[in-house]
Amino acid sequence: QNSTVPINRVPKEVLSNVFETYIHVCETPGFNRRWNRVKTPWFNIFHVCTYWYDLLAHTPAHWKTIYVGHSVEWLDLCLSRSASASLDIYFVKSYKVPTILLERLVPHAQRIQTIMFDLIPCEILPHIADLLCRDMPTLTTLHLDRDIMRNGPAPPLNAPLPLLDVHINFGNIFPKLTTIILVHFSVPRDRLALCRLRGLELNACFLD
Repeated sequence: QNSTVPINRVPKEVLSNVFETYIHVCETPGFNRRWNRVKTPWFNIFHVCTYWYDLLAHTPAHWKTIYVGHSVEWLDLCLSRSASASLDIYFVKSYKVPTILLERLVPHAQRIQTIMFDLIPCEILPHIADLLCRDMPTLTTLHLDRDIMRNGPAPPLNAPLPLLDVHINFGNIFPKLTTIILVHFSVPRDRLALCRLRGLELNACFLD
């Protein structure tokens, strides 16, 4: 019986903290081509026993970090199980991500604490812009990496954004933004946002 195993006599809060630590030290997930979704290394915990499965499945903090792959069902599951927890969203290889996944995040924009887009293609820039125009009162880290191997010259990210056709006011809609990482984008000139930063990383960026 699960209840007779010594480790399962540990209070749920303590065991949950152990799981959370393990999840944080796991390497960045790879991609499962067969199932068309992100592979998450810490998922092996689910197979230990029913007790651990139930604890993981019903603890929102374990679902707050989401590596987005291709699966709408996977993203919906993570968003549902994370409940009201703040979210850390990572788009790995954005050029492979269906735009419907970005649309799924819009109702949860106020919960996003970290968002990272890797290898952004031109065709999804308008969808990213639509998401970034939402109020994100908890956003602290914004990471945008444009894929210049598949795109032409980098479009400006400051307002107004010609290719995004949108005005992003960083200071007002991202009041807690402290870290910006940009690769192949122009530097935003929103003084209100920039003066709050504790981290600014620029790679192959420019001022328009």
